[in-house]
Amino acid sequence: MCLHFWGKIKDRLQNYLNIYKSHDSNNVTHLLEKDIINMFGDISPREGVQVGKKKQTKDKIFLESYRRTYQEFLTAYRQIEELYRRDGRRQQPEEVVPLRIEMDQFFSFIREVHAGGDMWKTAPLLSGKEQERLVKDKLEEWFSRRWKYLDDTIPDHIEMINRYLSSKSSIENANIEQLFRALDVCHSFHHRLRFFLGGHETLKGIFISDNKLERIKEVISYLLHGNEDFITRMGNCIFDEKYSLSQVGRSFVQELLGWVNKEDIPICNGRTVKALRYLGYNVVVFN
Repeated sequence: MCLHFWGKIKDRLQNYLNIYKSHDSNNVTHLLEKDIINMFGDISPREGVQVGKKKQTKDKIFLESYRRTYQEFLTAYRQIEELYRRDGRRQQPEEVVPLRIEMDQFFSFIREVHAGGDMWKTAPLLSGKEQERLVKDKLEEWFSRRWKYLDDTIPDHIEMINRYLSSKSSIENANIEQLFRALDVCHSFHHRLRFFLGGHETLKGIFISDNKLERIKEVISYLLHGNEDFITRMGNCIFDEKYSLSQVGRSFVQELLGWVNKEDIPICNGRTVKALRYLGYNVVVFN
């Protein structure tokens, strides 16, 4: 079959060479093109060259790459979620703290206690029973003690962020102070304080000055309550300037949607993926 295939290629090349040689430099170009079409058929794009669609195609390819990366995270997360559910224990009742937010605190425990700094980089990739044993071992440690932040602070944060962001109308009716307080619940947003001399008030001032109120409302409403699928909305808010906000990035976008949704979408920020990588999962790590 291979010899037959290459034989056909050789014949086509020879036919093309014969046509080319039959036209001297004084012939008009379209005569050469006409003879090529007569020999091989018209294989040009039916709609011609779509110059205006170049960026759209690149954006689509980029979004699909992001979708694959996020799905890899989601697959790893669901495996741990299943182990967590099978364990049967909870730090907080579901009606007080949804499982996805309790699990976010579990990942924070992994990151802070076991995977600090760059330790996650040297963790071996695992699978199957080895991976399951490691996760179960860390769950035992997690459930062996109480976590004050989860007990005392997280329920208040859930109430705060849902009060102002749980619907398009609540976002529209919130003022800039209320929106900032709600966004400040996100670890990836609040911990940007370390980059600003003056801490919290400096971050607040810069965020408000860099982003108009209507722009903030528009982007957050789209991210949390838009009509497109949630991965597309996240991808657009991360990579498309039309949906971006100053002073926030990938971790913030994915974390915010994890806090405010009714679709069981987990929180995914830099801490989450580093914890997953420490637990042996082959996920893409970002900050």
